[in-house]
Amino acid sequence: MSTIDQKIAQFRKKYFFNILVKGIIWLAITLLSGYLLASFAEYWGNFSTSVRTAFMIIYLALLTGSLFYWVLQPLYRFFDKNELKPEKASQMIGRLFPSVQDKLLNIIQLRNQKTENNNGFIEAAIEQRSSEFQNIQFSSGIRLQHNVKYLKYLIGLLIIFFCIFYLKPAVFTETAPRLAQFQTHFAPKAPFTFELQNTSRQVFRNENFTIRLKITGEELPESALVSISDRSGKPMIQTSDSTFQWTISNVNEDFSFYFQALNFSSQEYNIQVRDMPSVMAFNSEISYPAYTQRKNETVENTGSLVIPQGTVIRWKVEAAATEKLAFRFDREKEAAPAQLQDENTFV
Repeated sequence: MSTIDQKIAQFRKKYFFNILVKGIIWLAITLLSGYLLASFAEYWGNFSTSVRTAFMIIYLALLTGSLFYWVLQPLYRFFDKNELKPEKASQMIGRLFPSVQDKLLNIIQLRNQKTENNNGFIEAAIEQRSSEFQNIQFSSGIRLQHNVKYLKYLIGLLIIFFCIFYLKPAVFTETAPRLAQFQTHFAPKAPFTFELQNTSRQVFRNENFTIRLKITGEELPESALVSISDRSGKPMIQTSDSTFQWTISNVNEDFSFYFQALNFSSQEYNIQVRDMPSVMAFNSEISYPAYTQRKNETVENTGSLVIPQGTVIRWKVEAAATEKLAFRFDREKEAAPAQLQDENTFV
């Protein structure tokens, strides 16, 4: 390969590499600006699944088209040696270097006219004209630093992105799942939060249960409803600017409920009804020491005993709806746990 051909090849590679660098920058600009627009639109619009699906189709089409046009096509041309023929390259070089102008094109055309009869003459003419380009690097006409002017748009978008992420991260954290799961329905997010204040989710059968609600947020509703077991909402009693309550009398079965305010709904809560623990029988099996010469006996339903020193007592308690049971004595600081003997009996 002649020196001229080497210089043209270097020019060609740098030319397509420059296009590739510019394409990568523009690809990033296109995708980032598209993401910013989609995030802003979804944050303020809270669109339906059909609109978010359209967003995703448009964004994927934009991604595919931009990737092909800005990156894949220049990359293919970079490796394809048939792209940018020497004649075309020489014309571009002539426009970049005033001292070259059409001289390089003439050399290429002369070389294409070589025959056996005029080979020597044309070789001499090519060598003479080529000497004029000896100190010129054609690839230096392609200035990669010119792509810096496109970076200002990308940097500007990045600054916008990080400022929004710092000042109002919800624009991205809340919209990203909705945009990614574009076929999933998301209920509109309320400008306030429902907080159930009840620490226990259990109630004893036939007792009253008071549901206590606290609402926090930037915008507080003036009223709130409670829907119990899928029935219509009942207006709760307001106890302060942000607290409400509702009492259910004589609860005898499990139920669920949720809150409503300003067309927003809370999650569903479940309340479990339990039977009240109760003692059905309480027996004291007394074993007297030998020195008393008294027969052992069983005393029913009493917790107050007067016994001689050395007596051993075994208590047996039958209880309903009871999982644990413990004995507490007057002189003991801690209760003594009983052992479960069968389904309802503790000893």
